[in-house]
Amino acid sequence: MLGKRLRHTKRYQEIINVFLKNGFSHFLYRLGLTRSASSGRHTDAAINMNMQDIGKKLCHTFQELGPTFIKLGQIASTRRDSIPPEIARELEKLQDEAVSIPFEEIKALIEKELDDNLNNLFVEFSEKPLATASIGQVHTAHLLTGEEVAIKIQRPGIRRSIEVDLEILQGIARMMEARISWAKTYHIRERIGEFIDSLHDELDYMVEGRNAERIAKRFKRQNSVHIPPYILGLFDQKKS
Repeated sequence: MLGKRLRHTKRYQEIINVFLKNGFSHFLYRLGLTRSASSGRHTDAAINMNMQDIGKKLCHTFQELGPTFIKLGQIASTRRDSIPPEIARELEKLQDEAVSIPFEEIKALIEKELDDNLNNLFVEFSEKPLATASIGQVHTAHLLTGEEVAIKIQRPGIRRSIEVDLEILQGIARMMEARISWAKTYHIRERIGEFIDSLHDELDYMVEGRNAERIAKRFKRQNSVHIPPYILGLFDQKKS
């Protein structure tokens, strides 16, 4: 419990510091997260920022805060019913890019999850990732049966760090609805709840696999649409 509280406190302060650094002191002051807004021209600039300026600063802030906030910005950019178009256009520029995980970590993770040596599981496994994102990365490989597959591996520890961010976001959403009229009007707590559910699904690769299967069945008779076969239950089969 103490470790969890310390993680929350440290991350909470980090989030506040990044927002402060990027010119959102007045916003944090209105939420009661800081004792006073920054004085001088920085406060005036924060109050007088136009929507495009706010969008640019939010984009930079979310990128700096990492995966959870990048995902939040990406989803927010699609909500034109509640996000000003100038801000939404800037948030669309958020890129889900990340430094790749070293292959040694990938190899160790797969062998631990599948309880076997990588050479016993695949004929070939590419050390260089095909794609890298904030939550995981993809490697190509060949199964023992000869089929070429794409293996999606989740970043070690990413679930725990995202859960901390999501719990903090829930608290911030409650404060926003209590102190800012537009936040209550647009049901920010409900929107954050939807985002949390969506991100939980994204962290669950089995959900992604089942969705791929449903899409494949729906378009089975359409030759113009090709859905690669999705290998489900591989981890469970190896562990059973």
